[in-house]
Amino acid sequence: MFAAIDLGANSLRLHIAEFDGATLRIAHTQRAPLRLAAGLDGQGLLDPHTRAAALAILGGFRTTLAAWPLQGARAVGGASLRALHPRESFLDEAGAALGQRIEVLPVQEEGRLIYMGVAQILARPGERRMVLDIGGGATELIVGHGSAVERAEAYPVGTVRHALSFFGDGRFDRAGFDAAIASAANQFAGAAGAPGVAAYGASGTLRALARLVAANGIGDGRLSRANLWALKERILALGSLGAVRSGGLELAGIRSDRLLTLVGGLAIALALMQELQLEQMTQTEAGLRMGVLWDLHQRLAGRPHNAILLRKLAGRFCPDAAEHPAVAYWLQAEQEWWDEA
Repeated sequence: MFAAIDLGANSLRLHIAEFDGATLRIAHTQRAPLRLAAGLDGQGLLDPHTRAAALAILGGFRTTLAAWPLQGARAVGGASLRALHPRESFLDEAGAALGQRIEVLPVQEEGRLIYMGVAQILARPGERRMVLDIGGGATELIVGHGSAVERAEAYPVGTVRHALSFFGDGRFDRAGFDAAIASAANQFAGAAGAPGVAAYGASGTLRALARLVAANGIGDGRLSRANLWALKERILALGSLGAVRSGGLELAGIRSDRLLTLVGGLAIALALMQELQLEQMTQTEAGLRMGVLWDLHQRLAGRPHNAILLRKLAGRFCPDAAEHPAVAYWLQAEQEWWDEA
């Protein structure tokens, strides 16, 4: 059995999975709604309340992990931890609370894991695809072929900050929505998609948007640009978050306490599809956490020679690994992994 712990911008998540001989099956999952991204100020400092809440949640995760016969566990964080400064003291405290070292993933490694999670679920080895992940702190775009990543990019626009910036007063109006879409589109300007390839959504935001489209009978029910524009009109008709909370109006398929962040995600999704000239995508039930679990399984499936091979290749093609951050990260990560395994 394997465990993946994700310190995300919107929530802290724990997945425990078991390999059944063919695939990984989730045996247990926990989600704690804590917005790390909202707890960061402009200098990357984490406010004391969010810090204390995160440590308490990780302490609870530690209790859960101790109850399972795990072969391996990996705790990771992406954009929010990359933005955290100084991060060492928090990582030390968080690691002690969890009982597990916490990795701050470089963009390329986060993209590789997101893509791996999707590729393993799809099991289409010959397919060239684009994977999109709209997170709480950033948006990732990964292009690959089969199980191999060709390129991964991250853009500094996520649902938490975007929602607070453009819908923080709880009002949903056309001017605010247009400004939110334009701002996100500016971040994606020049983003190179992969025209003509299959596109997949790999984040909770995109899965939630797909559920909203289906639950409210919008269009053909697919995650398409046309249907998301129609969803935008439904949200504009609500007028405000207050109207939803008072019970006067509602949108099927979502709780009122999650609507604001999702509206920020909708603006980002519309901007991203606009800039990539993407008409539709398919949501998946996989992403970073499933990628971490598959990576753990593959590492422990009798392939310790990966570390040796990596060092040989690095010595041959990148003799000065310090000049290549991605190579240096992998060399260190592999060494730490086998030291702890």
